[in-house]
This record gives sequence, C-alpha cells and structure tokens, in this order.
Amino acid sequence: MQKDEKCLVSYNQRIKGPLLIHPGQGSIDEQKDKIMREEQRGPLYELIHRIGDEEVKGHVSVYHEQTPSGFSEPSLMRFYVPRWKKFHEVYWESMSGRLKLAVGGVVKLEYDNTLGTLMIRHFDTPGHQKKPAEFVAKVIAKLCLLVESGELTTDFTRWRHKAEYSSAVGQLSPGQATFLVTILKLFKVI
Repeated sequence: MQKDEKCLVSYNQRIKGPLLIHPGQGSIDEQKDKIMREEQRGPLYELIHRIGDEEVKGHVSVYHEQTPSGFSEPSLMRFYVPRWKKFHEVYWESMSGRLKLAVGGVVKLEYDNTLGTLMIRHFDTPGHQKKPAEFVAKVIAKLCLLVESGELTTDFTRWRHKAEYSSAVGQLSPGQATFLVTILKLFKVI
C-alpha cells in the first residue's frame, strides 16, 4: 500500500467513519473540525501533564469564580496572569486557543493583555469531572510555560493575516460594508 492510500484509509477511519456513525451538530466541516480537535486533546494533555504543579505554583491566581448549578448558565471564572502582563496579543491568542481545547465547553473567552487578566465562561461537559477554577488556573499556567518555551507554537502568520483583514475591513465606510455583506449573503457565503 502506498503512502497516499494509507493517508486515505487513515482519513476514512478517523474522520469519515465517525461522521457516518454518529449524527453531529453543524456542517460537515464543523463536525470534521470537532473530530480533529478531539484527536489533538490527547497530545496536548500529555504536554500539560509533563509539567509539575510545583513549577507553576503562584503563576496564575483566581480572583472570581461563579458556578451556577445545572445547565442554565455557564460557569464564570476570572484569572490574573501577572507574568503575561503586557505580553503581545499573539501569545495570548496562542495560549487561549489551547485553553479552549484543554478545558472544553468554553462559551466565551476574553483576555486583557495590558492588565494580564483572563475571563472564561464554560459549561462542564456532562459525564466528565467538574473543572474548578484552581484546576483551570494550573492549566493556564502550564500552557503559558509551554508557549514561552516554544513547545507550543505561536502562529505569527495567522496573526498577521488576521490583523491585515481587520485593518482592511476597518477602512470600509458603513455603506461599503453594508454593500459587501449584502453581496456575500446573496451568494450565500455568510
């Protein structure tokens, strides 16, 4: 069997198989993305667990936690990351993207790189262990160390493209923006 055929078989087993067996929510691309994220969790957990809790003691502090009961509202957690105060947003994006993957159930994540604060709203996944704020703080601290050391990459190209796109969109007048949205909706792009 050639390399291309092995890749196709691997793809069919890893992605196409689960899509056919389990009904999913969202488009096919979103479902594929979810399966890929689930596969990435294992290696990420291995990296996180390699770092001892003593190495990150005091790196991140919890300053607010609100955990409602049931499925009515997500938990709210606020953290202070003094080491990352005034770090560039590209590093915060790198860490927070991995944090969403590691914690799971994240509905909203906001950070303020000038103050070194992070706010997370998330639901605990049914059937899994609850994630108290102290646990999430350790995960944040370990992810910060992994990003700082370069073990977790920082995507500068993606950041640059995102900045260029927001700059280009920001230069449109309100009329141009409305026209552009109308055209995109007409061609069912959005």
